[in-house]
Amino acid sequence: MTTQERIEIYHQKLEDRWRSFDAEKFVSADPVQIVHAMRDKGGDVADIELCALMTCMIAWGNRKMIIRNATKLMERAAWRPKQWILSGGFEMYDDSECVHRTLNYAGLKAVLRELAPVYEQYGSLKNYIEKEKLTTKELLVRLCEWTRAAKMGSPERGSACKRLNMMLRWMVRDGGVDLGLWNTDKVNSASLYAIMDTHVAQQANKMGLISHPKESWRAVEELTAIYRSWDSADPLRFDMVIMELNLEECL
Repeated sequence: MTTQERIEIYHQKLEDRWRSFDAEKFVSADPVQIVHAMRDKGGDVADIELCALMTCMIAWGNRKMIIRNATKLMERAAWRPKQWILSGGFEMYDDSECVHRTLNYAGLKAVLRELAPVYEQYGSLKNYIEKEKLTTKELLVRLCEWTRAAKMGSPERGSACKRLNMMLRWMVRDGGVDLGLWNTDKVNSASLYAIMDTHVAQQANKMGLISHPKESWRAVEELTAIYRSWDSADPLRFDMVIMELNLEECL
């Protein structure tokens, strides 16, 4: 069997899984549920995008712990993170206090101080994206710069930027799991990048989808190209199926 034949079989298996994909079940076990909760509590676009950004900042490790710590963070912000940032409410916490695993308040504060002027000038990242006419890649690089204290990586340094690409999917893609609140000619579902962690990188390499078994920006671009060849309008729908699936089951 050729590599291309294997890839096409893999594609069809994922399409089969997509037809039975349960978005509600996915959300109930995923940190994106915190972003849904923010929307359901009446948060505006700025609140929702900040909730998404802060949740993705701590989205590594045990999911239950991520959800618990993201909830705690939003409760401290009274579920209005934009006001919390602009009022400096986050400054009252001790720098050494843990936010999640290795991220403490010193790192969180550094990120929020970077974001505060953007919110003061533009009101929301949505407005910033539209007025600055950013592409998805340009937006990702800006987000990496603002969140460098949280060690989110950067494509310019070869990082896979898993957490920020996940946040972009939450905010840009529309349908079921994702909220679809950011959408321009240049930032849209078609322009999103694959969400790459160690497990996905290893399995995608075994399936012949990428050329190297470790997460990197090169691997992200390779997997994204495969997704886009399967569905140019909504490539990241495959991402959610893969997150629920051991890829070795596909062949």
